[in-house]
Amino acid sequence: MPKNESDKDKVLNCISRCCFALQFAVLIFCLAVGFVLQIRGITLYGILLIAFGCVMFAAFSILELYIEKKTGYSCCEYCGHIYEPDWKNVLGGWHKNNTHLMRCPKCGRKSWHTKVYDIR
Repeated sequence: MPKNESDKDKVLNCISRCCFALQFAVLIFCLAVGFVLQIRGITLYGILLIAFGCVMFAAFSILELYIEKKTGYSCCEYCGHIYEPDWKNVLGGWHKNNTHLMRCPKCGRKSWHTKVYDIR
């Protein structure tokens, strides 16, 4: 079990990433089966299945973005400033693993900001 807040954030972030993989698989399944149903002439169920997959993907994506914003902080690689990113950076920034391309609120430089969980 996680002992402190930063461990809880790491676990929650890991669960979020696993859920994203699962939701993506569900979306692909719903799209594939929905299109097969469309081709076979079962139009209503095909449309409903495709819509269900898209709505679920959108809902879980919003939840995962919220978790991404609330777990941990971002650290600027130039000035070392640690801060909680705003929604603009979380929604619009490029990212890879635990780094996001964002503008630092302190120095104003755009760089890859690393996610940190403990700010001691």
